[in-house]
Amino acid sequence: PAGSFNAISGASACAEALAGTFTGTPAGATSTSDCSIGTFSLAAQSSCTPAPIGTFVSSAKASSATECPVGRFNPVTMQSACQLTPAGSFSAILGATSAELCPSGRFSSVSGATSCEIAPAGSFAFSGATSASLCNIGTFSASAGSGFCDRAPIGFFVDTRGATSATQCPTDVFPNRLGSTSCDLVDTDVDGVPPGIFLLLLEGELSAS
Repeated sequence: PAGSFNAISGASACAEALAGTFTGTPAGATSTSDCSIGTFSLAAQSSCTPAPIGTFVSSAKASSATECPVGRFNPVTMQSACQLTPAGSFSAILGATSAELCPSGRFSSVSGATSCEIAPAGSFAFSGATSASLCNIGTFSASAGSGFCDRAPIGFFVDTRGATSATQCPTDVFPNRLGSTSCDLVDTDVDGVPPGIFLLLLEGELSAS
């Protein structure tokens, strides 16, 4: 029968193919062959089974496939090894068939990551980032795990990269826009005051100085 063989002429019974081997023909086999790398078999099989996605078989004559470890994945069948997750992604489960991108606010700088690092305060990270990026001047992030940086509110400024907070301007000099990098320079006209002029708050009205 299929999965069995008989190497001795006149034998009264056939022997089953051992696990990790196969007969190669449905019936009438006289010998067995070892399953090749990337495949496996249980006992009494006429053919070997390709390792499913998410698994691998690294040696010949295997009786089972092994799940990919964390930090690795396998999107195709019949593989002898699993792929490392690329930087910017991770795999936290056994038998993964794909790598998962790091979510916004997190990053991974190395391949084979099992988790993603949190972007520190003063920085941000887009989905799939391989590193955290410092907030530019005029912006800040007050907490870790930010996917973007906040612009300095009106009346505040940020003049350094990687800031975790904005600084309030003096009460008599203030910028009129979001994301200011200083308190005295104005980038857009306000009530007829040209760019680059100090704005003074005098008796509740804006005037140039």
